[in-house]
Amino acid sequence: MTELEDIFKRTRGKRESSTIEYKLCKLKLSKDLWETVSAFSNTHDGLILLGYERIKDRYVPVGVDNPSQVLDDFSSLVGQKFNYCPLVRADILKDEGKTVILIEVKEAPVYQKPVYIKDAGPIKGGFKRIGASDVRLTDSDIERYYQARMGSPDATPVNDATIDNLSLIHI
Repeated sequence: MTELEDIFKRTRGKRESSTIEYKLCKLKLSKDLWETVSAFSNTHDGLILLGYERIKDRYVPVGVDNPSQVLDDFSSLVGQKFNYCPLVRADILKDEGKTVILIEVKEAPVYQKPVYIKDAGPIKGGFKRIGASDVRLTDSDIERYYQARMGSPDATPVNDATIDNLSLIHI
């Protein structure tokens, strides 16, 4: 059993929450999938399960048609969609005989936040997770993320370094 299969077994049947999101995506990837990837990247680790339909109060597996193609589409687009490539793992699994896709999204390092949909920019394309909802980042969220970036490895001074420690690189 793979690690993702183990995560899936522990997650099956749970309600949507701050760490779990269900999407139909039966034929193709939905636009709001990218919002959820942004939200989990900016807030905390989360799981997205594709191939589920909400019926009354529960999510029922209905499967994904052509799951290999849908997974390939996700894998090829995820790095292009965002200002930083989100940390993701995905796999095709079975739930009640239906083929579904599990996507695990890891929280981005502080120096890469906010993670947002490039075409929309940080204000319209950046999301955070609040409960079971993806919510647009506010101006103050974005400001906080950019201030936190100041502690990134590239912005941190090296103790006891002098100008003599630098060398010119000729291209």
